[in-house]
Amino acid sequence: MRASLLLGLILVQLLAWDIVDKLRTLIAYRWAVAAVERSVTARARRMLAIARFTTGLRVRFDVDGVELPRRFLVVSNHQSVLDIIAIMAGFSHHSVRFVAKRELRRWFPAASGVMRLQRHAFIERGADVMATNARGWLPLDVALGQPEVVPPIPYNEVTAELLRSHMPAD
Repeated sequence: MRASLLLGLILVQLLAWDIVDKLRTLIAYRWAVAAVERSVTARARRMLAIARFTTGLRVRFDVDGVELPRRFLVVSNHQSVLDIIAIMAGFSHHSVRFVAKRELRRWFPAASGVMRLQRHAFIERGADVMATNARGWLPLDVALGQPEVVPPIPYNEVTAELLRSHMPAD
């Protein structure tokens, strides 16, 4: 019952944001981009609040006294979208960008539009392609001074060595 309520409330919220974002984009693209930049952290925190209300999930951000550099890289080996929401909510004073699978570019209410408006990187699935595409995309945004969140390059968990087939060519 709780899972159904959670999914229902999340879907309603995502559809509402999706409609608002599309209307803003139709009226003025730059306005839509600015509005998304201003609201993305609040949206992530809203999703966490819905999860807390429906399931009791609590996410704690302990960042008191932590000074982050202007540019930095966060690597998240995530198993669900909760990691993405937590990163977006946790880095409230930074503009976070993700490397996302190309399938998320369309048909995911609100999230697809936000990722397109914020110019996240969309890449083909498959570790060989991901490593090559991420390497080509990263330097541009690093030069612009925006932090990125990228998927890790796969490694052998037994030997802790990078898999050579997944490393970008020099």
